[in-house]
Amino acid sequence: MKILIDVGGKELVVAKNYNGDTALHFLCHTINNHTKAANKIKLMLHVADTETILTDKDNDGETPLDYATVRGGSDEIKALLQPRTIKNDPANANDDASNLVPPADDHDNDTTATEIQDQLLQAAKQRNADLETQIESQKTEHQNTIADLESQETEHQKTIADLETEIVFLSE
Repeated sequence: MKILIDVGGKELVVAKNYNGDTALHFLCHTINNHTKAANKIKLMLHVADTETILTDKDNDGETPLDYATVRGGSDEIKALLQPRTIKNDPANANDDASNLVPPADDHDNDTTATEIQDQLLQAAKQRNADLETQIESQKTEHQNTIADLESQETEHQKTIADLETEIVFLSE
């Protein structure tokens, strides 16, 4: 978890990609190991504002719970993803976010944080690559527009030169 916080903590966990997906959306969409996924979810819930991250919807209006349900998330994962406000829930009045964190003796935490970091970095690199492609496309469009304008300017200069020649010829 320290790695995730050092890299960007809450900002990286709640950041959205171009589809409106957060890291939790991405994790729930790619669930393949329920124990590791549950630990990663607990880690993310510890770092970010629990209520916000659980109810955050992507561009299609889907929450992480929707993703996990479609991907066959276990009952434990679905329970973790249920929207709740721990501090304001009378049933959990004596609890805090620590009940969402994997036990300290769970040696998978470093791996989990590293995997989350890798996923976030991969998503950021993909977004960067998408933006670079978009920028290059716009540069090409602008260069083509400039070339067209320069061509039109050349044509106008020839037309002006032809008109000036005609004026001189007519005035003689």
